[in-house]
This record gives sequence, structure tokens and C-alpha cells, in this order.
Amino acid sequence: MYYFIFSFDYNAHLLFNRINPFVLIHKNPIIKKFDQKNGVNNFEKEVNKAFKDPNNGLSSLRSWGIIHLIVFLFCFALTNIFTFFHPILLNFYYFSSFMGISLIINYLLIFRNKKYLVYFKEFKRWPKNKKMKIGWWCFIIIVGVFFFFIGSFHFSSFK
Repeated sequence: MYYFIFSFDYNAHLLFNRINPFVLIHKNPIIKKFDQKNGVNNFEKEVNKAFKDPNNGLSSLRSWGIIHLIVFLFCFALTNIFTFFHPILLNFYYFSSFMGISLIINYLLIFRNKKYLVYFKEFKRWPKNKKMKIGWWCFIIIVGVFFFFIGSFHFSSFK
């Protein structure tokens, strides 16, 4: 799922480059000369490179945040349903424990020993139709977790 979130974020970045004011400003000949004087020959290419790097790129950082958010929302939704059967008062400690659980799960499954970089290489070799199929399943799971989170408030104890 991490790869597909990364891929979606990077492709969305490429799409929005067309209306990005910073990219448009750097197409100005005066700004181009200033950039070349400072060692940047192609501003748009440098920005795209900063987004595309799977190890430290901006798309990777945003994907990291989205993955943590998905696990956090899932844990929170489960707790909302649990509080329907066993009423408890949710406080800051529950939220911090959800974030801790999210960090631990994601570290063990994705980030330990930079496992995701191996998966990135494997997923890039997949045929396009397989990527589309898995991409749609990831989208359905993400939307499902979001709706599960929203629906869990029906069962929550703090109505």
C-alpha cells in the first residue's frame, strides 16, 4: 500500500506542476538566469527529483504520514466500537497509544531495514494491469478505513 500511496502522491505532484506558481515563476527568463547562476539548470527537474526519491523524497515522507494516519484511524475506530460495549473515557493517553501502535506496526511491517525499498523495486517490475488492480484494492482499503472510522462514531460512548 505504501508504494501505491507514494506513486499516487508523485503523480499528483507531476499533475499539479502545471499550475504550481513556484514552477511557473521559475520559467521566467530572469529567474532562470538567476537559477543558472546559482547552479540550478532546470528547477522543475530538481523539484521532481526531490519528490521522487523513495528513500528521503517528499512523496515518501507524505506517504509515511498517510500510512500512519490510516493505522491510527483504524485503531481509533476499533476503540470507538469497544467503548460501546465497555464505556470508558478516552483521553490523551489513548491517542498517544494509538500513535505508538501505528508507529510500531508500520516500523515492523514496512520501515525496518528499509524493507519498502526492496518492495519498490519489485513493484516497478509488475505489469501495468497488475499495478492498476492492486492500486484499486489499496484505494478501496483506504476509503474503507476512512468510512469505518466515521461509522465507528455511531457506536462511540461520547455521543
